[in-house]
Amino acid sequence: MNLKQSYTDDWPNTTVREKSNPVYIADQWTDVSDIVINVVAKKDDPTVSQAVRDQTKAYTATENGKKPIIAISIDRAKVLDYNKDAKHMSLIFNFSDSFYTKKNGKSVLDPDKMPYIVLNYSGFGDKRFDFQPGDGFYIGDINHHIFTDNLSVLGTGNHIRSIATEVGASNAEEWDNPNVLTFGAHLLDNFTDTYDSDNYNPESYKQDNSGITDKTAAVSYANRSTGTMLFGTMLIPHGSYYANSANKGLYIGGVVAANNITLDNAPISPEHDKAVFGNNQEFPDLNDGGDVKKITIDSIDLNDPGSKNSQSLKSGGTAKFDYADGALKPAPSLGITGTLKLSNVPDSYGLYYRYNSNGNNDKGDWYRYSDGAQTGTSVKLDQESLLADLNNQTKATAGTMKTEAQKISYPLTKTSGIEFATTADAKEATIAADKIETTATFKFTLQIDASLEVTVPAKISFGTDILGNSSGESTRTVAINEIQLTQKAVADTGTPEEPRVVVYNPLLSGFNLKLAYLDANATSQNPFYITNNFKYNINTAAPVPLAPDKSDGEWIDGILKRDTTPQSLETKMSNNPLKSSSLQLHLPYRNDYKVSSNAYTAPMGWQLTL
Repeated sequence: MNLKQSYTDDWPNTTVREKSNPVYIADQWTDVSDIVINVVAKKDDPTVSQAVRDQTKAYTATENGKKPIIAISIDRAKVLDYNKDAKHMSLIFNFSDSFYTKKNGKSVLDPDKMPYIVLNYSGFGDKRFDFQPGDGFYIGDINHHIFTDNLSVLGTGNHIRSIATEVGASNAEEWDNPNVLTFGAHLLDNFTDTYDSDNYNPESYKQDNSGITDKTAAVSYANRSTGTMLFGTMLIPHGSYYANSANKGLYIGGVVAANNITLDNAPISPEHDKAVFGNNQEFPDLNDGGDVKKITIDSIDLNDPGSKNSQSLKSGGTAKFDYADGALKPAPSLGITGTLKLSNVPDSYGLYYRYNSNGNNDKGDWYRYSDGAQTGTSVKLDQESLLADLNNQTKATAGTMKTEAQKISYPLTKTSGIEFATTADAKEATIAADKIETTATFKFTLQIDASLEVTVPAKISFGTDILGNSSGESTRTVAINEIQLTQKAVADTGTPEEPRVVVYNPLLSGFNLKLAYLDANATSQNPFYITNNFKYNINTAAPVPLAPDKSDGEWIDGILKRDTTPQSLETKMSNNPLKSSSLQLHLPYRNDYKVSSNAYTAPMGWQLTL
């Protein structure tokens, strides 16, 4: 609503001014004029009773995916009418309660709820707009408008407040705070009739490509007050923009100028692009017909099953999920849910997708998502049929192997890309890349981090019997346990007499575990060294020697193995068993062993490859 207010000057006179919005007020600083801009939601109308407000429809930040716009006139003639000595302007925004949100128990101005604000500066001509100490953008109202450049006083008493801290920044000059940048992206400073002072002739304006300084540019930012920044993208249709190092780069927005844009050693925020007007693509389109709006795919919201890692991405972004968080489901399902957010959607439209398994699949066919047309501004993605399959498009890439006392592990990353497109209809189930006519496109990358960990027994014991006094053999079965859920820091590897191998494999990655007896010595009475004595078998195969006549043993391939064949949505651990899953070790009884009261312990060597 356009909340107009009146104000009675306390100095230098007691003139009662007419109701207006903005409200023009002479500041206690004689050369500063305060301009209070009321941005008030109808729900917060202070001129009616609370009962009426309770019956009023709540303010919504967007309508059909687009934000509202308000235009405000900053009239130089009125500035001087209210304060003939004014040389500077303090622009003070007064946002009503609907634009605030609670955060950590504190009420914070939420820039995402703001409408777009166009400030139309008029009546400046060749007088220029020279941003200096005394000029600034602030938060306040008609009771809190007194200008100050003292940070210790800012926000106290009836003084102005900092925009940056109002939106949640740690201090008044935190230029890279996301909310500060978003605030700047919602303002447009339109200098409608401001010219360079050395090129002022509205009837015969000519482009001037040289000589622009902070004294001649239509808009200059050569100094500032402590505790403020220049907010909003500057539109200068008849002149130039000049900035130097004295402002410390604290301007939050872009610049569009008809003549020069001069940055004379003026620093720029590393996040400057995020403050350009309309950056979030929510600004209403300007169409010749006025009725047709272009559909856009604005973002995708992704969540793991426990909602520990919620992510919202613009097109081109990357979503990262990690099994170490303990929330993802075992492959292939993952459990990740997704919702596409769209705006300006027609009554119905087609939604298609294709995978970019190698990061560049611009020739691949497009597949229709679901059986028919879409109608809403949000589309829920079924993780079992889309996001899980996306994860299965590529093999995992492995990092550097890590070894610990009983564990061998590889960090794994699976990265896959997907692209969405909307079309006028959803008649075709599949459309070739050169045939599709898209109305909007969107792509993102899904990165899944995990690890393959194999934990092995510290040793395998064959008991303390004097083997030569018996017949037969001593056998040890190594139990194999492959799991997909997060295991303890040290898995249960059983006992030396009942050993276990534990494989943590959340992505069902292919691997090969090899085995060897590495510590044979020259003692002929060592039962593990005697040629062809110590044997093994996998599954039901006949036992064969583990360490033939070689002092350093021999690596045996395929002790435990999973194929690297591509997964599908049906690939689950239960219906795709390991190629080798049972290992038995055999030590026959013989009467020529060295007699010992110690247990016969086989120091085994393990090797993991992908």
